Amino acid sequence: MVMRFANAIFEPMWNYKYIDHVQITVSETLGVGTRGGYYNNSGALRDMVQNHIFQLMALVAMEPPVALDAISIRDEKVKVYKSVRPIRPGAVDDFVVRGQYSEGEAGGTKTGGYLKEKDVPPDSKTETFVALKLLIDNWRWSGTPFYLRTGKFLPEKLSEVTVRFRSPPLTLFQKQCDAPVYPNDLIIRVQPEEGISWRLNGKVPGGGGRGQMNIKSVALDFLYKTTFNVEPPEAYERLIIDAITGDQTLFIRGDEAEAAWAVIDPIEQGWRQSATAPHPYAPGSWGPKRALDLIELDGRRWLPNGNTPEPILACAL
Repeated sequence: MVMRFANAIFEPMWNYKYIDHVQITVSETLGVGTRGGYYNNSGALRDMVQNHIFQLMALVAMEPPVALDAISIRDEKVKVYKSVRPIRPGAVDDFVVRGQYSEGEAGGTKTGGYLKEKDVPPDSKTETFVALKLLIDNWRWSGTPFYLRTGKFLPEKLSEVTVRFRSPPLTLFQKQCDAPVYPNDLIIRVQPEEGISWRLNGKVPGGGGRGQMNIKSVALDFLYKTTFNVEPPEAYERLIIDAITGDQTLFIRGDEAEAAWAVIDPIEQGWRQSATAPHPYAPGSWGPKRALDLIELDGRRWLPNGNTPEPILACAL
């Protein structure tokens, strides 16, 4: 909220006119472990999306509150959930992808696959990975998709929001470059290494040779730990302090929970009616291929995670 509402540079362009789409990723490197009995009755959608990811989405998408008190902020978050376009049960497979990790090894941990985990039925359809495409039908976000994903046994433990801005109406360098010129990204890293990264296009010093100029995506990084020389408080540490002081801002209100479940319940209903089983994916990957298709068929792609550098573009002078 401080980044959005205390910096005049962001709010004027925080809408569908300037933002192409938003990605939210919450990934874990471990499997279900000894929690198979609990997890099989929950799954990634109910375990992570309905609460953790939806909270991030609401803070990104909400309108400015009239005051910085718990009631005003939670009022705006409720409006976000109520504005999410419902996914009909019969159309779930067009907007949601569910997966299960298969046999393999990642990060030095071996697994026989989710169906071989303790207390998990061998015919379970519970998802350990889920990716969604949601649309928020209001004036600020009309037509701007929000892509959400979370899962077990993914390559790294990560929670981040990526706001991808639209390309300029006329990209002057595009005709000279051998690949599309990168759009700008604002990456809000929740964990680990809490901070903000602003991706811009920069000219590589010197010439590229043979009458070329090189363009590279560069990051302007701000990390809380190095900027303020303190470790940010752990998530539960912050919640305990808020509970002691009576600050309810980060806690779920009753109507907020109901509005969030109103988005989730039709998806669960569609899965119960669908004959499609969860798509398998290898431990250590970023989920099943169908999750890549979900965003790539829209002409977009998941941002490379772990701040993977973009290649250098060669552009003719």
